[in-house]
Amino acid sequence: MGFTFDRLGGRVAAFVVSAYTERGTIINEPMHHAAVIRTLMEQHGLEPLTHRDAEATGIHNVLNRKVPRQPQLWPDVAPQYVPTNPEGRSGPPSERDRRRPLTAPGIGLLGLLLARYEPDAPVPTTFGDAYDVLTEDGAGLFGDPD
Repeated sequence: MGFTFDRLGGRVAAFVVSAYTERGTIINEPMHHAAVIRTLMEQHGLEPLTHRDAEATGIHNVLNRKVPRQPQLWPDVAPQYVPTNPEGRSGPPSERDRRRPLTAPGIGLLGLLLARYEPDAPVPTTFGDAYDVLTEDGAGLFGDPD
């Protein structure tokens, strides 16, 4: 392709969240992805990995407060909205899907889970058998539902 990484490409925005940064701070200096590596080098006294991070500008210029903002003055942050999975099912698989064979990785994963939690149970080989095992024995297996 011939690209030698000797010039800057498209703009990439970066966001810094810090108690040491004034609200609304905007830095307009051109930087590139190695700015973070350069900052870590400066912070921890490390040697550069390449000429690119050796010549990069660090992002210490965003730390423009001498005294950190107190936690009670930090903005409240709402959790990110996560839409419902459109592929989620409200019921068991159809009879056609129940007969579909599991892939080798699926059989292996269920075999490992059953060996740990129900060693004498037969390992499922179809989607229907896997669904039955996971709905019967899998509650909380992958973390508590919200």
